[in-house]
Amino acid sequence: MRWRTAIGATVLLSLFLLMIAAVNPAGNFPLNDDWNYARSVQVLLNEHRWLVTCWTLAAAFSHVVAGVLVCLPFGFSFESLRYETLAVSVIGLLLTYLLLRRIGAAAGVALLATACLLVNPLYFELSCTFMTDVPAAVLSVACVLLLSAAFERCRLATLLGAVLAAVSLVAARQVDCVVPLAALLTWLLLYKTDRSLP
Repeated sequence: MRWRTAIGATVLLSLFLLMIAAVNPAGNFPLNDDWNYARSVQVLLNEHRWLVTCWTLAAAFSHVVAGVLVCLPFGFSFESLRYETLAVSVIGLLLTYLLLRRIGAAAGVALLATACLLVNPLYFELSCTFMTDVPAAVLSVACVLLLSAAFERCRLATLLGAVLAAVSLVAARQVDCVVPLAALLTWLLLYKTDRSLP
């Protein structure tokens, strides 16, 4: 099973790199509406104060902090922020593939489903920006994956990882509080039947 998972991950990564090479999202300029989140990163990095523009619908706390951490070594640039989202996007694809394998999908089905996510115009286009959509989607998948592992193995460390992912998710996009709320409801329902859950 592990070698099939490794092959699937390699295929996904290769497809992703081919698509990125074709698009070539390089350049120190904003795309979509990511200039407003980038502005928050720039102000926090250079002026050490928090700025939420009137254009921003989400406070994007964790999103902006991640952007600052990426820009610390070489200074602010839209390109650095874009590459950070691309890296997060790759992680999201791998986590999606692992989640599908975890819930019992065959390797080919998991690969096809994850490839459909990759070539989805919204996912791929937003992967080339500093918008909050893709990082929030990735954190959602991470939260669900960690929670499924925590419910199955009853390990506190895995549960704490899921809580950290959920907190980061809500800090990035407050509307996504539905993910941890759904997880809490699931836990409460499962706890009624299995008191050994953490």
